[in-house]
Amino acid sequence: MAPVKIPGNVTLELVYTTLTNQNGIIMTQLDELKKSNNDILERLDKVEKEKDELKSNHSVIQEQVKTLRTDMGQHLDQLDGKIDEEINRLRRINNIIVMGLPEGEDGVRLAEELMQIILPNSTIEIKDERLGRDLNAEKPRPMRIRLSNEVEKQTALNNCKKLKGLHNFNKVSVKKDLTKMQQVLQKRTPVQTRARVAKRKNQQMEGENPTTIPTKIIKSTANTTMDMD
Repeated sequence: MAPVKIPGNVTLELVYTTLTNQNGIIMTQLDELKKSNNDILERLDKVEKEKDELKSNHSVIQEQVKTLRTDMGQHLDQLDGKIDEEINRLRRINNIIVMGLPEGEDGVRLAEELMQIILPNSTIEIKDERLGRDLNAEKPRPMRIRLSNEVEKQTALNNCKKLKGLHNFNKVSVKKDLTKMQQVLQKRTPVQTRARVAKRKNQQMEGENPTTIPTKIIKSTANTTMDMD
């Protein structure tokens, strides 16, 4: 390898100074690269932390969505139940239930005689519509009679007192056509009702949102019946 020729006007001092300056520039550039690298690493750490936070928040959001779906499902089920109950009550609102009528044509004839007493002006056709499927000669099934409106129903119930003392109807009773829910509410004793009212008042005082409950129990022999259909 041929030796490097140094021009005559270049001194060793000049070479040393040049190399020193270049080394300083290189070191400065290295420091800048280190700083830039540290900045990049810090930003990467920040991105990783944000990523972890997003994962955590995503899990929380998923759990909240799951809970919300469950709550909404339960709410919709309750709403459907309330709507079904109201529809069922409306379907029964004009009806009466007659207990103790024999099965078959004899029962229909006796029902017609009954209606002439408790609702003399009625022109409805009596149909042998029975509740339940089991035939029992000793215990005939209840008969449902569909009246034209609620006024007729109430008039018929009020006139049931006229049946007292009539031999043909000594085993016959007339009741409202109630849903299962109405039957349950009606069977509650006054003590149970007072307890539920007291509980609701306590919940209201504590700022809770209590479930609406009935505050009145109606006692009447003309208000209950078995829901067999």
